[in-house]
Amino acid sequence: MNDPADADRMPVADGPDARFDAALRAAFGPPSTAAGGAWGGVLEAVRDSTGVTSRVLLRDEPDAALPVIGPGEEALDCVGQGRYQVLGEIARGGMGIVLKGRDPDLGRDVALKVLHPGHSRNPAMIQRFIAEAQIAGQLQHPGILPVYELGLDADLRPYFAMRLVKGRTLAALLEERPAPPHDLGRFLAIFEQVCQAVAYAHARGVIHRDLKPSNIMVGAFGEVQVVDWGLSKVLRQGGAKEGVPGQTPEAAEPQVTTVRTAGGSSPSHSGAIIGTPSYMSPEQARGEVDRLDEQADVFALGAILCEILTGQPPYVGDRSRILEDAAVGLLDEARACLDASGADGELIRLAKRCLNASRAVRPRHSGVLAREVSAFLASVGDRARAAEVAAAEARAAAAAERKARRRTTVLASALGAAILAAVTFAIIAEHVRRARAEQAVAEVAALFRKADWFRDQSRRIPPDQLGPWEGALVQVRRTAEIVGAGAIDEDSRKDIVRLLDELRREEQRVRVRSRQYRASLRERAPDSPYLPRQHQE
Repeated sequence: MNDPADADRMPVADGPDARFDAALRAAFGPPSTAAGGAWGGVLEAVRDSTGVTSRVLLRDEPDAALPVIGPGEEALDCVGQGRYQVLGEIARGGMGIVLKGRDPDLGRDVALKVLHPGHSRNPAMIQRFIAEAQIAGQLQHPGILPVYELGLDADLRPYFAMRLVKGRTLAALLEERPAPPHDLGRFLAIFEQVCQAVAYAHARGVIHRDLKPSNIMVGAFGEVQVVDWGLSKVLRQGGAKEGVPGQTPEAAEPQVTTVRTAGGSSPSHSGAIIGTPSYMSPEQARGEVDRLDEQADVFALGAILCEILTGQPPYVGDRSRILEDAAVGLLDEARACLDASGADGELIRLAKRCLNASRAVRPRHSGVLAREVSAFLASVGDRARAAEVAAAEARAAAAAERKARRRTTVLASALGAAILAAVTFAIIAEHVRRARAEQAVAEVAALFRKADWFRDQSRRIPPDQLGPWEGALVQVRRTAEIVGAGAIDEDSRKDIVRLLDELRREEQRVRVRSRQYRASLRERAPDSPYLPRQHQE
């Protein structure tokens, strides 16, 4: 492709056709270099020259069946003879038509954007269309659609081929949420990637000027890309006063140049309102085109963040009312919605800063915003990890407490069993003791009766016969043994002791009388056979 600046050195006649030809030459060079005629394809040329045929086709992606809304006959004809196979129309806007195409040489689907037929003879729109392709082609970032090729169809209408994003717009995803807090972490991560992509564009001196959820594509595998750079603008050299965070001056990206910047012309005029009103900064809503810089995009990013947090953009209603409110920065309702959203206070403050009518309050460019969003998400991750640690500690403490409770329960059960056994043993022992006591009382009563009988018998016999007294004493001694063993109560013990004392005293008296009686017998009849042998001399 020739240098766009060459168009300025070519002699050009006046009139619309001349301006049209100049726009084409600026983009594509002299007419002899423009694409025309049939495109046979690289594979066919290789086959014809070498006889080698090679074709590698991968498995389709899960959502490869990207719907087309119609055949778009007028668009199909424009590139039908080129290198791409046109499969149908995807969408159309004010400036161009987006087609689904296929590159047969590489075996991949592509998106083909073709200038709308209504602008085919409009030099300003052609220049803007080509500038869009050149800007997107020079913004080589994962978050920006890569442009594969810029070309002309058989009718000399420009088109460019770019990556086909097989996913959904952020607007569609936000619309499907049951409530703004639902899956908020995922949408904040998407927003962070958008801020990074826009930060890269700002570092290259480009502002988008139409940032909104419908211009953000989210792929099936997590890829996030900012699309539709048709209203983008290349700032004058040194547009942003600050670089991208972490980027040294030596690593700064070169400024983007297009047919518009090279030629020094700009189809945007002061007072023209371009963009989507619900996401416009006050200066953009007032048509102050020359004053627009990175902070206009920062405002739009704040509006997207507001919609993520609250479920609606800062301005709602009909277009005329929105433009009136946006022109003066009337954001009371948006601030109230943010305050009532229940979102993290740091996010709310960040959204309000971005949406401030005063540019002095807003972050200088998207790089600052990307840095703050990344820091917030990192802090959320840190808090989540701390919460996980706390939860793990709480679970461990709960497990230890349950284990302690189980141990306590086991100990209590064991202690209860021991107490029950002790009580049972005590009850049994008490029953045994009572049974023994009752038996002892019965034995004592029987012994009492025997002792009384022996005492009565002893009193009826002569004093020299001590046998009954000895029998009575034996019964009393047995009773005393029972008493000494503690088998009977205290009163019975006292009775036994008293009876034993009485019997002993009475026995002593009987023994004294018996000795006296025997002594008198020896004196009267020493040789009496009735005396006991031990008493004979």
